[in-house]
Amino acid sequence: MRAKQERPAERAGPPVDLVRRGDRLILLASLPGVKPSDLRVSIVGDRQVLLEGEVAYRHPLPRENLSLGERIYGPFARTVHLPLPVDPGAAAVALQDGVLTVDMRVRAEAVHLTWQPKEAQTGERPW
Repeated sequence: MRAKQERPAERAGPPVDLVRRGDRLILLASLPGVKPSDLRVSIVGDRQVLLEGEVAYRHPLPRENLSLGERIYGPFARTVHLPLPVDPGAAAVALQDGVLTVDMRVRAEAVHLTWQPKEAQTGERPW
């Protein structure tokens, strides 16, 4: 008997796209067959989105009778690292037609300026 090979999609969770549109980051995830009640979306800190849920087998034919089974069922979890910080309080989440949309506002990062007077660098006074 051949050992079951784990497919990459089983390890990685749902496939996602991340789109930058102006001051928004929009995460799109393919979640066919997932009901809103079977899904949890969390923004962790300001640079991660955690997707957790389950793709349930909801068909009248028993799963044991499958001759070919390429679709993935069961629990999943995926953490998506964001390239920019977002404002978690200004996020909108929607699940429609098997596509999850997480629309997040990019948070302006504080700009830090480090300045050192010339005299501190050389030990001399500039005047």
